[in-house]
Amino acid sequence: MAVGDGGADDSTPTAAPSTDSKAGTPAATPTAAATPFGNEGHEVLRGNVEAGNAAEQAVADTWFAYWTARLNSYGEVAVDPSLGSVAAVEALSDVVGYVNLLRSKKLHTVGDSKFGVTNIEVQGTGATLDSCMVNKSVDQREDGSNAEVFTPFYVLKGTLSQVAGKWRVVRVESVGKDRCQA
Repeated sequence: MAVGDGGADDSTPTAAPSTDSKAGTPAATPTAAATPFGNEGHEVLRGNVEAGNAAEQAVADTWFAYWTARLNSYGEVAVDPSLGSVAAVEALSDVVGYVNLLRSKKLHTVGDSKFGVTNIEVQGTGATLDSCMVNKSVDQREDGSNAEVFTPFYVLKGTLSQVAGKWRVVRVESVGKDRCQA
């Protein structure tokens, strides 16, 4: 599964916590302790989050919501309806483009991902963060065989923007594939 530029060569899964359609707020993201972490399904697990205040926590919650919607989109090969409420610009178009690529190649993404979030910086209506993704996901063919080389870790940089008081992920950049701690 691609991370970052949405290209087929960048293999990183995508998902974020889903939002509660009644309340419009992010639903709880499962923790690694509460949910099995495996290579089935497409769950997003919350690892270590270093948020020092409510604004930073809101940014982290949006990051998880984005990844839940992203991984749901890749697993179901259909854009998750909640994606528009947590993503914009490049982060939104990357997911739409990758869903179309998966569909055209008759692939889908299977496996969970665990994310840690550090270095959250909020400045006005903009924010950035660093994230480690421990990955158990891979794109698969209809027969269940892997369609890509498995990548166990992604080091990510996220950029978010706030409009009318609501955070949205606008850019996800894969900055490495070194071992990292979520």
